[in-house]
Amino acid sequence: MLSYTPSSAVALDSYDVFDLSAYWTINKTLSLRLGIDNVFNADPSLSTTTTGRPYDPGLSAADNAAAIAALCAGREALGCVKPTTYSLGSSGAGNTSGGYYDTLGRRYYIGVKAKF
Repeated sequence: MLSYTPSSAVALDSYDVFDLSAYWTINKTLSLRLGIDNVFNADPSLSTTTTGRPYDPGLSAADNAAAIAALCAGREALGCVKPTTYSLGSSGAGNTSGGYYDTLGRRYYIGVKAKF
């Protein structure tokens, strides 16, 4: 049977990035290319944001243990395994993955190709 620990991850909103590019062959020996990446300078959502599973100092140890155990209430048959540790929430600031999202913003480029 597969098991999982309830996630405190926050779902990310989708976003779109639009790029423009152009290529112009000026003559047999010279060509030009130019473009703009992320035309509207769209910022990605912060990833690795979590709500956390914080320990509440206003509750007793038993009440905190009951709260963390309740995360799987009614889902045990689905393989839910109660978390064994508490975790603080995270804003995700500075953790957006550049491998998946455009973290650099709008960029311009131009290139010239010459054949001799």
